[in-house]
Amino acid sequence: MIISRNGKLTEPEERFGLPATKYGFGFFESILYNGREICHLDRHLKRLKASLEEYGCVFKDMDYEKYMLNVIEANSLNGKRAKINIYSFEINPEGDTETDISAYEYTTDISEYRLNIHDRHQISHLNRHKSMNWAHPFLALKRAVKGGYDNSLLISEDNEVYEAASGAVLFRQGNKFVTTLPDNRLNSISLEIAKEILPVEEREVRLWELEDFESCYFLNSMIGAKPVSCVSVFTFEPDHETADKITAKVCRNG
Repeated sequence: MIISRNGKLTEPEERFGLPATKYGFGFFESILYNGREICHLDRHLKRLKASLEEYGCVFKDMDYEKYMLNVIEANSLNGKRAKINIYSFEINPEGDTETDISAYEYTTDISEYRLNIHDRHQISHLNRHKSMNWAHPFLALKRAVKGGYDNSLLISEDNEVYEAASGAVLFRQGNKFVTTLPDNRLNSISLEIAKEILPVEEREVRLWELEDFESCYFLNSMIGAKPVSCVSVFTFEPDHETADKITAKVCRNG
């Protein structure tokens, strides 16, 4: 097959036309290498496997840790903080998959997150998976950063809070911690770890309830947890102590 690329006739790459490139059909994981070890690999692989199998794809059984360490070494990342990405995508109608692994140095200097409220809504079963069809949160994040924020809060048309564009959200009122229902958000690994060390209630959270919470936290596998100082007009007391406690477990610090 011959295609036109930027006006020139050429043969397509091997993966041209696969569901992954045509429709964004595939799943991925982002995993922290903290300079010493790959953090929570078993949890990430369990989530990846569950997503693939739910949509009729085969989880590729291989020595992921070995290949990740090979990529770390090949990119001169030993001893450095890095983000490892696994991309797993379907290659035929039988559901067989191929898996790519990449790694690059990852740093962040954000100590307190500022979120804006994204006013475009998406309700989909794919919200519960790290699908390579990630356009909705990507565009929400891009818009937030362009507006001077650090991330975006995703909500429904009737103002139910879901999650941030690239992480989970957790709220505190006194000694009680609250997070959102899992129906329309990712099964967050960092949030699951936080629930192992804090008494977290999962319940429906509406946007107007944010004014009742004292503190808010942004969580993902790369950073652990960071205090949120504001969500648009809602302001919070930054609680670094709790955030650091979660981060120590997620990022396996110390």
